Amino acid sequence: KELSLGNSIRERLFLQRRMQQKITNNISDSSFSKIEDNLSISQELYNKCKELTINIDNLKKIFLWFNSDELETKYVGIVSIRKLLCENEPPIEIIYDNNIIYGIIELLNEKYSVEFKYQALWCLINITYWNKKGSRIIRKTGGIDKIISLLNNNIDEIKEMALWCLENMLPDSLKIQNWLVMLEELV
Repeated sequence: KELSLGNSIRERLFLQRRMQQKITNNISDSSFSKIEDNLSISQELYNKCKELTINIDNLKKIFLWFNSDELETKYVGIVSIRKLLCENEPPIEIIYDNNIIYGIIELLNEKYSVEFKYQALWCLINITYWNKKGSRIIRKTGGIDKIISLLNNNIDEIKEMALWCLENMLPDSLKIQNWLVMLEELV
């Protein structure tokens, strides 16, 4: 009961913050304008991805996009993967089996723009939420250090997402303690 209480409180607090910041299923225009100086994508590509309809039947194509050396194609791939991971039954095992998680973690490196990091973190949040196997893979690949380094980012959304991803990787007993402390601070 305590764990589900913690999860529902976390989700409610996060949704409230998202509503306040007007973050929608894709990056909102206000959020986009805050980070556009760091983008390696055009407004046209952003809009194309916003309208992109994805389903599980397109996985081969999505993985090809994601593994592309061309940044615009790679961006379409990461957005597509993120959209898949936001589904009610995300194809997490398929993501693991195709070693896509390693590529997602790679997008947290300095050479990638903030927009790539945003999409990658969103994917990692969903992966770590649904399954502890994702947390183990992130630990094994040094992904935790990359996520921690993003806590120093100058964009609040990136910091929040990095923190949320790290929290998803905590053991359940620590999550309960953290939420109890947060609840005491709110009261």
